[in-house]
Amino acid sequence: MKRPFALLLPQITSLALSLMLFLLPAPEVLRPYLPLWPLLVVLFWCLHTPERFGLAGAWITGLFVDLGTGAMLGQNALLYTLCAALILWLHLLLRPLPRIQLALFVAGLSGFYLFFDLWMRGGVGESTLAWAFFYPILGNLLAWPLLSLAMEKTLLGQHGANGERV
Repeated sequence: MKRPFALLLPQITSLALSLMLFLLPAPEVLRPYLPLWPLLVVLFWCLHTPERFGLAGAWITGLFVDLGTGAMLGQNALLYTLCAALILWLHLLLRPLPRIQLALFVAGLSGFYLFFDLWMRGGVGESTLAWAFFYPILGNLLAWPLLSLAMEKTLLGQHGANGERV
């Protein structure tokens, strides 16, 4: 019998790496197109291990993104939780889809996230260039197949979805 922390170690590790990738400085030319790494990792874990990583994990990750980016506290936590709720609701329908269709769904969900993020920022008086704000959708569309393939091979390859040795 494994300890509960050992069962969550892949999720914690991948979320920490995604937060570091997200918060690293990038060249100004590439910055608008970078994927939203923490959101992609949250969606991956909600899709593949919904019984171990759910709304609470998405909410905590969103809080860490809020703290790291200086956003309004709870803004990303709410949006990550809403995106995770949608994935958890549809995970049985989404799991058998090919990677490309799943990437399109994730890009649409990223658009939902970014639209409401822009709406919340506008509500508190932040001004942003509207079209440039949606460029990460393209980054998420391109990053999802690579991220999901890499995480399935490395993190889920050693263990099944429930944590048992395969």
